[in-house]
Amino acid sequence: MLKAVPCRKATLLALLLCSASICCHAALFGDGAANPVAHFYFSIHTNPDSGQEMYAQYCAGCHGSGGQGHGPAAHYCTVSPANLALLAKKNHGVFPANRVSQVLHSGTGKTPQGQGYMPVWEPLLQTMNADKPGTTEIRIANLTEYVRALQERPATPQRGHVTP
Repeated sequence: MLKAVPCRKATLLALLLCSASICCHAALFGDGAANPVAHFYFSIHTNPDSGQEMYAQYCAGCHGSGGQGHGPAAHYCTVSPANLALLAKKNHGVFPANRVSQVLHSGTGKTPQGQGYMPVWEPLLQTMNADKPGTTEIRIANLTEYVRALQERPATPQRGHVTP
């Protein structure tokens, strides 16, 4: 009898996330504007107070659990997912919280190319979770704070032994 392999769960999760990405892309409407809005017709409920839970459900598939952009579905993306762990480093050591929140609200401002683009998350979070007014704002704030927690820390210089 065959035992379940841990890889099987990861593969199924990657396929689910890839399918979600493809559904997002296929559900686009409009004239291909820089910030298209996709609509989900299924639901993945998460706790709005847990940035970590939402990240694991919605972001890790492409960006990876540590935010480096190497999630299990990343190879399905035509545009490589951003390394979220380097956002502060690339911004002179300051985490760009407003920019992260803005991207979750309104998208990257870039025209999607192929499949697996970064979707506009505000309407998706609201629709997938049937959010009450104000809850989506809490979700975006908590996701932004979780991405802040993923930032690479500067290396601490090691102190060597100095012999007198």
